[in-house]
Amino acid sequence: MRAKRISVSTAIDRETLPQFYQRIRNGGTRKLLRSLQELAEEFGVPHKTLQAKLARCKGAPKPIYSTGRQQRNTWYDPQEVRAWWAAMTKEQA
Repeated sequence: MRAKRISVSTAIDRETLPQFYQRIRNGGTRKLLRSLQELAEEFGVPHKTLQAKLARCKGAPKPIYSTGRQQRNTWYDPQEVRAWWAAMTKEQA
């Protein structure tokens, strides 16, 4: 039996094929989440700046998943954060 060829969504959403198959086996398709650090690198700002803006701005997306004491590790839906970031930077321009 040959494995089907599956294209991973985008270059930003880096998921290897074994990770994809593991995710499907463990409960189906789920949204790929991004950490605060990964999103800050994508936007070209320090993660402390992005963290402060997410905490202070109205309408900022909330983390989908948090772990650790005082929410040290937080993961966000990248599409929500990208849309919010684009709207926020458009307002400031």
